[in-house]
Amino acid sequence: MRGRFSPVRRSRREGADTVSPRSAGAHPARQDAALPRSLTRLRQRRHPAGPFGFHPGPTGNPLDMSPRYRNGSNQAGTVIAIVADVMAVILGLWILMYLLDANRGNDLVQFIHSTAAWLAGWSRDLFTFDKEWARVVAGYGLAAVVYLFIGHAVANRIHRH
Repeated sequence: MRGRFSPVRRSRREGADTVSPRSAGAHPARQDAALPRSLTRLRQRRHPAGPFGFHPGPTGNPLDMSPRYRNGSNQAGTVIAIVADVMAVILGLWILMYLLDANRGNDLVQFIHSTAAWLAGWSRDLFTFDKEWARVVAGYGLAAVVYLFIGHAVANRIHRH
């Protein structure tokens, strides 16, 4: 009786029974003998650079394509991206605190406000909307977007070289 997990399978193209090498206990080096002819030919024609045209790294992982991803420039790019993210988070926090009318007497709110004012000093009064909240969102939001864009562009450039 052939059950669902039987080692004997019928090949769709060949129409013949073949035995699965893993379940039948075949030696891993001789797995080609139990495979249908079409799969054996595909295995023999395998490109030496791998299936997608690049050489896998020393660990066999195709993401380890080149040694440049394992050196110090990767860390420098990551640090730059993290610094840009932290600056954008501080600016975003101030926008959120302003819109939610946070207590300005609180030390944390004062720290976030002074840091955000320093970071967005160049863009704070760039726009002259009638509403104060629109000026805050536009001025500090522009600074956050610019820091994110420039920080990640520089980080990606460092990652590439």
